Amino acid sequence: MKKRCTIEISEEEIKFVKEKIKDLKKHKNFYCTYCSKKNYKDSDVAVEENLRKLNLDIILEGEEIFVHNVFVPKVNKIKLDLIVKNQVIKIFYDIENIIFNYEIIRNKRGKLEVAIYCINVKDSLLMNRELFLGANINSVIPIQQLYTNKYNKKIKNGEFTLIIYRNKYVYIIEVENGAIRANRVINGSKENVNIEILAFLREISGEEHNNKGIYIITDEKKEKVKVANLYEMKRSFPVNS
Repeated sequence: MKKRCTIEISEEEIKFVKEKIKDLKKHKNFYCTYCSKKNYKDSDVAVEENLRKLNLDIILEGEEIFVHNVFVPKVNKIKLDLIVKNQVIKIFYDIENIIFNYEIIRNKRGKLEVAIYCINVKDSLLMNRELFLGANINSVIPIQQLYTNKYNKKIKNGEFTLIIYRNKYVYIIEVENGAIRANRVINGSKENVNIEILAFLREISGEEHNNKGIYIITDEKKEKVKVANLYEMKRSFPVNS
């Protein structure tokens, strides 16, 4: 039996990580649309041979999620899958490098509100067929979804903003009704990173001093969480905003 491991993929590297992706079925993540891709790109990235002998859960790092909400009639899963795929084609036309997933947010009066999540993986090592030849891929999930799932269990009202400092990226995730409404990925080494964070927080808040909880997560040996709001963020950042 192949050993099950979690790897994290960015544009530049692949690494093994300790995160465990719990209770994640193939139809609950981006795996289904990833496994249908036939034309992978090649790469000169060297990976140990034993990667091909594993059961893999793949975490995508540094990839922004395009979020599109639609209302559709209440239908069975097969029809809903087709509706979502057609919506993605309508948005992007060419979906060769697009992986996507969806989540039902509300079910009211015979209509479903569906959040469609799309990622362009054209430049990702995920599209390198040689790296994963012989491996069994169980799941593909962006880091934003992983943290959203985790904090949905802790924050019962499903309304919060996450700011995650992880490796070289800063992820900002706006969550409403337990689903990702908006997100932004920023290179943490940029000089104006604080300005970009504040600008995006204002953009998604809808008002100058939003009191919704902002959970600031730093990726150290042990995960640390600080709770703030937009007003406190402005005071703590040494920028002219």
